[in-house]
Amino acid sequence: MVDFIKHKIACTALDSKKLISQDFTNNTVNYKYSIMVDLIPLCKDDLVALPKPLSRLLGGIGPLCIVYKVSTSVHLVDVVTM
Repeated sequence: MVDFIKHKIACTALDSKKLISQDFTNNTVNYKYSIMVDLIPLCKDDLVALPKPLSRLLGGIGPLCIVYKVSTSVHLVDVVTM
């Protein structure tokens, strides 16, 4: 499920496992697995204010951009030059 979400939406995922019980006589171990997925809080046609260093890094686009498309990456359009 996490791979499907990562393929469709830009996100980060963290997984962890916690030891619940351990039986040395039978060599059995019980773990509790947890997965946390952080989705980006952007939608199409949102207005985004970029910091100066990031706008320079993206080729000198303006600090205000509109989100054109959200998929595995975020596509931005400069408000001034379109």
